[in-house]
Amino acid sequence: MAKIQTIAAAFSHTVIPHLVVSCDSSHTVRFANAALCNLIGQSQEELLGTSIFIASARLLELLALTEPQLIQLFEQVRVTKTSAKRLVSCHDGSDRLMAADIKGCFCEIYPIMEGSEVIHLVIQVVVLKGALLSDTFEFKQQNHSTVAPRQSLEMIMDSLSNVLFTLDVESVGVYRFSFANRAFQVTTGLPVEKVIGKYVHEVIPEPSLTIVLGKYQEAIVRKQQVSWQEVSHYPAGQKTGEVSVIPMFDAAGNCFRLVGMVHDITEHKEAETKQMRLTEDLYQHNRDLEQFTYILSHNLRAPLANALGLVRHLPDVAAGTEKFNQYVSYLTTSIENLDKVLKDLNQILSIRDRQNLFDVEPVALTAVCSQVGEALKAELAQAGGQLKIDIDPSFKVQASRAYLYSICYNLISNAIKYRSKDRPLHINVTSDSTMEEEPAIHFTDNGSGIDLEKTGKDIFKLYKRFHSGTEGRGIGLFLVKTHLEAMEGHIKVQSKPNRGTTFSVFFKELVR
Repeated sequence: MAKIQTIAAAFSHTVIPHLVVSCDSSHTVRFANAALCNLIGQSQEELLGTSIFIASARLLELLALTEPQLIQLFEQVRVTKTSAKRLVSCHDGSDRLMAADIKGCFCEIYPIMEGSEVIHLVIQVVVLKGALLSDTFEFKQQNHSTVAPRQSLEMIMDSLSNVLFTLDVESVGVYRFSFANRAFQVTTGLPVEKVIGKYVHEVIPEPSLTIVLGKYQEAIVRKQQVSWQEVSHYPAGQKTGEVSVIPMFDAAGNCFRLVGMVHDITEHKEAETKQMRLTEDLYQHNRDLEQFTYILSHNLRAPLANALGLVRHLPDVAAGTEKFNQYVSYLTTSIENLDKVLKDLNQILSIRDRQNLFDVEPVALTAVCSQVGEALKAELAQAGGQLKIDIDPSFKVQASRAYLYSICYNLISNAIKYRSKDRPLHINVTSDSTMEEEPAIHFTDNGSGIDLEKTGKDIFKLYKRFHSGTEGRGIGLFLVKTHLEAMEGHIKVQSKPNRGTTFSVFFKELVR
């Protein structure tokens, strides 16, 4: 909710034709605008810190209220935490401290909240003059209709930064916009003149429409204010707002209007999301650091220790002898292993460093998988295997083509490498776009499989291998997972020993 400073800034201009005074929970005046000061003949300095009942004695007369009645209205606002409205008509125009052309006034008392506590009460009064009284803004009560000035109210509403709107209730579930303030246009990008007169379903897009219609009906049924948080897509972009609607009822108890307010929290939500991503990135970097520490302490230490040991013994061995040549061969192997580990580390770090900088484009997965199939054609033929690609041609994702190629290459080459010796290899690549939120492609083989009960938690970790009889370094699946996470995707695995394996690759969304 707005703080009292915001109220002061919004209503301090003398050109705004309404009176505003606010008080705290002890009824002490905390703000009064120039229009009110002019009415009662006191300066702001004289009013601030005094009792609102003393300071606004002339205002009470203007509103035809006694002090107990005002206290009762204050208590009503505090308990319900919603505004209270009062319309006063002056028939004689002679004894209400008003000029002859003043015909009445419209008063609203509303709460300023901090959490669930009412910390301020604001009295806002619009003075109604002659011709303005016939300019429509209806309030139906006690079997008769009275009207307040549309021009004045629109000026008030347009001076606020929150989105304000009114909906006429035409029938059950049918609502038409009858007013929207300037902030509505600024926030949504929809011109107000094109919104007023339109039905709600013509303005608010799905899936937000279903939500708001339910909330509108809830407010009407409960006969009280209903609030919720909403995310919608408008010409101005995706907006997140805290929405409140208040139903208005006629003398017969029928809801004829909904008054709504939206506080735009898009920037706050974006900052919150950014902070969450930064936290996730920090967690990921810490996890990588732990992983790299493990690599340094194990995978680098072994070849380095071997190389150092061999170098120390070489001076004691005669050059050209069989033992010398054997030592040199061992030394070469150790250095090559050390080089492989350093290259792996460099590759992983480069992916992490570029995860927000890689080029993305709409990529058809069927084309990428076909390219991988061509690249592995010789290996497939040598293994006596078959690759079947059954991906919907329209299955496209916004992603890095190079990363997708690496993912497909690693998964298909792994299926070839870890095939079963008991049967011909079959690899099927299929798509699944029935799940709107998580479209996926599945790589299924009938190979040797993996015992997930024993190794499932380590399957995507660096340098973890599960088939001792087959050559490999244990980096492929780690790279697949790293590439996917960089593109906000993820991967799952299903497998049984000697039955085969399915890797399911999930993407954030499809390109339509």
